[in-house]
Amino acid sequence: YMESLSFQIFPGICTGFIVAPEGFQAALAGARMMTDRFQSEYRQALLAEYLESSSYESYLRRLGRQYRLRTAFFLRTASRRLAPFGFVQRPASGAFIVLLLAPGIPDAAVKRRLAGSLVCRALSGYSRTEAKRNGLVLGIGSFSEKEITDGIELIAQACRWVRDHRTCEGDAGA
Repeated sequence: YMESLSFQIFPGICTGFIVAPEGFQAALAGARMMTDRFQSEYRQALLAEYLESSSYESYLRRLGRQYRLRTAFFLRTASRRLAPFGFVQRPASGAFIVLLLAPGIPDAAVKRRLAGSLVCRALSGYSRTEAKRNGLVLGIGSFSEKEITDGIELIAQACRWVRDHRTCEGDAGA
């Protein structure tokens, strides 16, 4: 398990953690030394103190409420606007939502169409098997309602374009 505290606490902190089997400790410590040799011990001590305080617990509760509201807004808006192109899968937890696309709308083509305007991941890229899932992985963690609405509109436009411009090979170009 890996987590970045930059996402949860402060973007500039550049600190995270990994929970891994004991046998990986030396390799992970070596990799860290190669990539981030000069992490401030003062910053780490300050962060540890904050994580043990009640302020952090209060912050997490507030953050949880914000994520629940943001997720609910996204699901309402996306379910309405993106229904012609697929199905929005409710997340179990976290700041990512999956849009399962209709069979005639390849996720890789939609991702290419969105390049430069919206960052997303093609769900098919996560599978090594023949039966790949077709969809987009979308992050909603730190966006305002307007940014979410604008992003959903960009996705709808890209899906419509891909669906309407499919080639004989079954994929649409960017």
